[in-house]
Amino acid sequence: MKKLHVAYFAGSAALLGAAIAIGCGSDSSQAVVDTGDSGIEAAPTPTPTTTGTTPPPPMEAGPDGAVTDAGTEAGIATCTGTGCQCDAGTCTCTGGNCVLGGSDGGDAAPPSNVTFDCQSSTCSTTCGTGCTTSCAAQSTCGTMCGADCTATCAGGSTCIIEAGADSSVTLSGKADASTTVGAGSTVTCEGNTSCAIDCPNGCTALCSDMAAKCAITCGDGGTACKYACHSPDAGSTCDAGTTCECQ
Repeated sequence: MKKLHVAYFAGSAALLGAAIAIGCGSDSSQAVVDTGDSGIEAAPTPTPTTTGTTPPPPMEAGPDGAVTDAGTEAGIATCTGTGCQCDAGTCTCTGGNCVLGGSDGGDAAPPSNVTFDCQSSTCSTTCGTGCTTSCAAQSTCGTMCGADCTATCAGGSTCIIEAGADSSVTLSGKADASTTVGAGSTVTCEGNTSCAIDCPNGCTALCSDMAAKCAITCGDGGTACKYACHSPDAGSTCDAGTTCECQ
């Protein structure tokens, strides 16, 4: 009897083992094999983005061909009122009433290295160093400019000019003009022109033409003024604190 039981259990174990083997083979036949056809999906190419940048200020060539920043060194000429025409560093007022230059207030300085031209107009002009101003064609002009300024008044115009040190002022063409200049400046009075020249700290005044009339006030700043009376050569001296005339 024991032999029958042992044989029975042995046969059952063999059958169970065969069933497990068959089952495992069935699962293996259903497995999905990655053939690599689809591969790994590539990451999308990122879209480039742009970062906003501030464009550089306008540039313009200086008299020596060097390029300077028109917003700072060269300045931007401005004009308000009637008859204004401006192009970068130059403004012209024609047949109008204009305010040329000046500043926006606060700590802002007036523009330097600019050119202002007043023709047949009434103009109030303010600029910094190295600027050029002209008043012509029977205009009426009030001008204030810094050091190294070049200012002219001509063509029967009426002018009041205040210029800084080392400036050059020319008054001519039947103008009625007065000017106050800084040290080291030169004032030329030409033609049938009446010129009142004030030099608080010394200057050179050239009343060059016979028809020109000059009154030269040399300030008491301690520096004598050099002047010419109806001559192109400044061979005369006007002492500090005195007034010299050429009639």
